[in-house]
Amino acid sequence: MDRSIPFPRYRFPIPLLLAILASLIKGERRDLHSDAIHAIQGISSPIHLIGSENIPLQGPALITMNHYARQGFFILWAALAIAAHLPHDQTWLMTAAWTKRNSGWDSFVTLFTRALFAKIADLYGLVTTPPLPPIESESRERAISIRSIFREIKANPNTLLCIAPEGRDFAAGELGVPAPGTGIFIGQLAQRLERIVPVAVWEQDGRLVVHFGEKYGNQDLVDQDDQNISRIVMDRIACLLPAHGRNNLLEL
Repeated sequence: MDRSIPFPRYRFPIPLLLAILASLIKGERRDLHSDAIHAIQGISSPIHLIGSENIPLQGPALITMNHYARQGFFILWAALAIAAHLPHDQTWLMTAAWTKRNSGWDSFVTLFTRALFAKIADLYGLVTTPPLPPIESESRERAISIRSIFREIKANPNTLLCIAPEGRDFAAGELGVPAPGTGIFIGQLAQRLERIVPVAVWEQDGRLVVHFGEKYGNQDLVDQDDQNISRIVMDRIACLLPAHGRNNLLEL
C-alpha cells in the first residue's frame, strides 16, 4: 500500500455508542446490520464498494473475509463495512478476547475484553471462539463454540455466517495462514451453507475498500484436506485484492 496517501479516519458515532451502552445495561438485543449502517457514517470518506452484484440477498452462505491489519486500524471497521452491506439475517464468528498471550497488562486486556465481547455477542446474537493462536487449555471452549455455530445453522438454515479464516492480525496488509484445523472447519460449514462468498478488505487512496467476489460452491472443497481447503479459500480472497496485496500469496 502507498503509505504517502492518508488513511481514512475512523470515529464511532457517539449517539450510537450511547445507544449500544444503554442496550448492554438493559440486556436488549440489537440488529447488527442497522447499527453497522450507522457506524460506518463515522468513517471520514465513503466506503468504496466493489462487486455489489455479488452481495447475497439472502442465505444460506458462508462469507469469508481477510483479517486486514495495520497499525492503528481495528478489524471491527472491516466487519462493520461488510455487515452494513449484507441483509439483516447474518451472524458472525468473533474472537472471545483480545490477547497477545503475555502476562501483566496483556492478561488484564484479555480478561476485560473477554467479559466485554461476551456481552457484545449476546447483544447481537454472535458466536465467540477462543483467540488465536490456539492453546490446549482452551480446546474444550473451542469445541463448544463450534457446536454453537452448527446449532445456529440448524436453527436458522438460511443464515449468512461471516468468518475471517486467518483469525488474527498479520503483517500490515498481508494475508496470513489460517490455523491448523480451519480448513476442515470451513469444509464442514460449506457442506451446510452450500456456497461461499469471498470478501477482500483494504485501504487505498484514503478510502476503505470492500470487494465482494463471485460465490463458489461446496463442491470446490470436496475431498480436499485441511491445508488445501485453507489454500483455496485464501486464494479466492487474495484474487480480490489489488496487485500490491497479492504479491505475498502464501504457500500454505
